[in-house]
Amino acid sequence: MANEVKKVNTIAIADIKNINAITDADLKKLNTLEFTGTVLNAWQGSRGLFAGGRAVFTRLATNEYINIASTSGTSDASGDLDYARSTPTGVSNKARIVWGPGYTDGSVVTQMDYQNPANTTACQDFGDISVAIQSSGGAATNATSGNWNGGRFAGGDSWSNNIEAITIASTSNATDIGSAHETSAEGAGLSNATYGIRAAGYIGEGVVRQNFDKWTIAGPTGSATGVDTGDLNATTYWLCGSEDDSRGVLAGGNDNS
Repeated sequence: MANEVKKVNTIAIADIKNINAITDADLKKLNTLEFTGTVLNAWQGSRGLFAGGRAVFTRLATNEYINIASTSGTSDASGDLDYARSTPTGVSNKARIVWGPGYTDGSVVTQMDYQNPANTTACQDFGDISVAIQSSGGAATNATSGNWNGGRFAGGDSWSNNIEAITIASTSNATDIGSAHETSAEGAGLSNATYGIRAAGYIGEGVVRQNFDKWTIAGPTGSATGVDTGDLNATTYWLCGSEDDSRGVLAGGNDNS
């Protein structure tokens, strides 16, 4: 009997480390999902990048970054955009960020650029967006697909309601996959793993959007349709947005006054 004391219901002490076929080396796993501490969304990492812009009457190709956990200033990423432009918006996963089109001196260019946010090498040509727009209404990503909602057409006096899509991991041209609820440019984009939201925006002649345009993020072979899901507290454009998987925060902007 003494030799059997080490067994309980026929389970030997040597096997106690196994639970439902999960060994002690795998105890850090729950339901086959490995625990690695706090997990960021697939499109979020430890570094934030800022690209392009306007200095007086000159468009910039400058690319700068911050370490988000730090309170220090930005550093020059040394790897500039492939062409200088203002108002590019980006979509990303942890291995690649794709910068959308924008306005360069005298014209709107359809080219998108991409780079690895973990290093500071120069951007490369990713492909073209299907229509020449500047000042996208808002960009959204779920780490697999990137979408741009709306934007201002070349010429500056008309606005797009396209929802443009790419697969972030594959260099290619963007595809028009559907329509936003309303045309808009210069809004802010928010996203989680499923939805994109374009917040506010500008449509010229003193008209500023106040609403949220929500759609299901899709790839180039999918489809998307924006729906109105409410309003900001104030009409504004040129605002900024950031999010985690459950909450988006919007800040600043121009109220057209």
